[in-house]
Amino acid sequence: MRTILSLPQVSVLPLRNRVSPSNVLTVSGGRRVSFLESADQLLDPPEPQSHNVLVFSATDFAVPSVQSLSIAAARFARAASEKELRGKGTLTQARDILVRDGTTFGRKIALHLCNAPSGWPTAAAGIAEFVAMLKNAGIAHSTSAPPHAGLDAASVGFRVTGTKEPMPVHLPYAPPTETATTPSPGITVILGRTNSAWRGLDDAGNLHMPLTLDVAEPLQEGALARALGPLDDGVVLIHPAGVTTQAQRLSVLRALLQLDGNGVTNITSLADLVATVMPPDPLLPTFQKTEVVSPSFLRRSGKVSQADRTLLMQDAQAAWSYFERHTDRRTGLCLAAFSGSGSNASQYDRLTNWDIGSHINALIAAADLGLIDKDGFTARTQAVLRNIKGRKILGLLLPPEEVIVGTGRTTRNFNASDTGRLLASLANLAQHPYADQTEIKALVATWDLAGVVVSGSLHSIVRGTLVPADGSQYTDYSARGMATWGIATSTPYAGFTERYSADQKMAFLSTLSQLGPFGTEPALLQALDHGLDVASGYLADTLFTAMLIQYQQDGRLLCPSETPINRSPWFTYQGLQLGESEQPWRILVDKDGKSIDTSADQSQLAISCKAAYLWAAVIEHPHSSRLLRYVREKAREQFGFASCIFVETGMPTSNNSDINTNGIILQSVAAIVMDKSLDRP
Repeated sequence: MRTILSLPQVSVLPLRNRVSPSNVLTVSGGRRVSFLESADQLLDPPEPQSHNVLVFSATDFAVPSVQSLSIAAARFARAASEKELRGKGTLTQARDILVRDGTTFGRKIALHLCNAPSGWPTAAAGIAEFVAMLKNAGIAHSTSAPPHAGLDAASVGFRVTGTKEPMPVHLPYAPPTETATTPSPGITVILGRTNSAWRGLDDAGNLHMPLTLDVAEPLQEGALARALGPLDDGVVLIHPAGVTTQAQRLSVLRALLQLDGNGVTNITSLADLVATVMPPDPLLPTFQKTEVVSPSFLRRSGKVSQADRTLLMQDAQAAWSYFERHTDRRTGLCLAAFSGSGSNASQYDRLTNWDIGSHINALIAAADLGLIDKDGFTARTQAVLRNIKGRKILGLLLPPEEVIVGTGRTTRNFNASDTGRLLASLANLAQHPYADQTEIKALVATWDLAGVVVSGSLHSIVRGTLVPADGSQYTDYSARGMATWGIATSTPYAGFTERYSADQKMAFLSTLSQLGPFGTEPALLQALDHGLDVASGYLADTLFTAMLIQYQQDGRLLCPSETPINRSPWFTYQGLQLGESEQPWRILVDKDGKSIDTSADQSQLAISCKAAYLWAAVIEHPHSSRLLRYVREKAREQFGFASCIFVETGMPTSNNSDINTNGIILQSVAAIVMDKSLDRP
């Protein structure tokens, strides 16, 4: 992109030009005029400007008489010609403004040499000699193996990464599945040989550029200049057959030197031209890395080995021991968190709907894994259900934000995000063969959930006021939970429906970047509760790619999610902030209802233990297995799992555990052992 026109939305705006550091000219302002007006008036720029942008509307051409339009067009053409002849003015195309504006104009020509195939020593020697000549002349270039397509093909493809030499690829390009080394973000470049070859990014994320000239035979005098023209960027491929003899090499070199010295042309490598053409989008490297790495990710499927099953059942028993130890016999509710031991022990007894949802899913998993029988399951689930009958909040019967474990008393607020988790778990419970589906449906039917949906958006209730709850990473998960009970709400992930559309992926990444850092939850919870759809599946691939590449780069195991920690601020939301290159792994804390970024203190960065089990349940990959082993060895304790492990020290939050960590680990283990399908129907 060389020139941008910012058209006036009013009749006249002063014309202004601005050139960016990358030499892109932006022209703003001009005049919105009727084509049927006086041609002389149209062509006279307003004083004191010496130039103008004229904007016509297509509605001008909807005239009763074609003849009147022809007369106006002829008058306009005559006036323009007369001004041109008298040196009073000239019309120019938008693409030529940069050249005529007096701004320093430049164009880039990529010079790319194709090495000789094996078994052709003469050609190999010719290419090697030509490379030496280019270096001596100071002419930049790039080299690679010969393209897979021959000279008769309409197009050829290269994979350009910017850090290695371009790699010829078959079209359409299929990313490799090898992930032993850190992949470089790259793009597939398709060079078209026809004059009408399309330019730009296609909906698969491939960059199309014209292949200006193939030098595969002796170069004719002036052929290079004629093919390139005076203004366009271009790509020149040098094939071994074009520089086999010294005479051929000298002929090509002379033509290149003439171009290189004309003050306009900058001869460069293919990677440099691609970097110039591509937009400087901070999300592009994330897209490119995910495209390269994620094909190696397999959605978990199939039976586990007996050895793995034994270990997983030990994990489940440890997680279940948290519920056995910390469930209040009076109410049937389980502590939200427990820390310390003996006289130093402390507990947190205020349960959110998110916590209760984790408790319900833990009971389902315990029954599926044989840790409790049907009678135990029924008694425990009935106790939980008795405590979520709801209360009037702003005139609506709703499940309240918090429930006190020992008494069942509730608070007066309503949290939409947490309720989405509760609704998802109740839907899971209603499908269980031990549960009374009619009773559960009747309970949910008593809640006035439609009353917290305003203009399609989900709302919480805080101190008697409806507050929007549709602008976070949790919104889509909450919307799915509401949808399981027939309540439709908007989601920021709407519109992402095509798994292989690069346009939709980039738009989705942009949405994610605006919603803030995103962690393992709730996307992977969505996999267990609702099945992976296109959006949650791509989110999972994006985050796992970043985690894997970080490990390959510096050996750090990262597994971010929301998690309690054993020191102030006690609870953190951790995740990946897209578009941040310096410090992408962010840490947020909630303070008085506001999200505060505490990422400057990276000592808080932690591996969420429940998140590691979620990854093992969703993605079958050596890295997810690595995370699982690490957490099992470091954080599994007698009465449940430590909530997290600090990345910096490798120390777990020993004797600090919580209902969500153990509930989600149970749910994840059950998904693996029971071979639960995670694809959304």
